[in-house]
Amino acid sequence: MHQYERNGIVVDQCSGCRAVLLDRGELEHLIDTEKWVSNIRPGTPAGPMPGYTAAEPDTAQTMRIKERRTLLQILFGD
Repeated sequence: MHQYERNGIVVDQCSGCRAVLLDRGELEHLIDTEKWVSNIRPGTPAGPMPGYTAAEPDTAQTMRIKERRTLLQILFGD
């Protein structure tokens, strides 16, 4: 069993099967943080600033996908 901390949450991970284990308090903290992060994200991004040139379509799409990552994805990867 390997224990590590990611963004203030202690995570236990099985060395054999790589299962992730959280105790109840850590799980509640993770859920509360996810709710908080979801509430502060703007629904629609503002328009471009004056003098801004739009990025390539592929780059812009990649940026939007990265913005939509949840806290779980940030903690444990994609």
